[in-house]
Amino acid sequence: MLSTEQAREVAGSVRGEVRESPLGPSCRWLASDTPAKNHFSITVNNQLGGIAQLYARKSNFKVWEPAQVGGYPAVVAMDADARSKGLCRLEIGTAQKTVVAVQVQLTVGAADYANPCPRATGIGEMVVATLKGGS
Repeated sequence: MLSTEQAREVAGSVRGEVRESPLGPSCRWLASDTPAKNHFSITVNNQLGGIAQLYARKSNFKVWEPAQVGGYPAVVAMDADARSKGLCRLEIGTAQKTVVAVQVQLTVGAADYANPCPRATGIGEMVVATLKGGS
């Protein structure tokens, strides 16, 4: 989901670990001990019906902030507001029945620790660029 250059930009020298989640393919980078001061994951959710289904359940989320990422509809959707603790989850509707989730957990000491969603959005923009073939 990220080119080598993009991954290096947001995770330093840490390589991503490919994993299979119940929602679809996923990759995570554990870079909290690097200057990036984060760990993050990107999951292609092709099981829950796309962003329309997410909107249908929006009352279930404590945090709900619609956005646009690379021209796609997106939303910061979280069960609890943990942004002040460096956590953000961004869902990007990339196809009718597919959502790409970007979850970022910043390490204490990161300059943007209390405001992690712009970093999640930046990673989301990179994912969309890769999907569009413009990495």
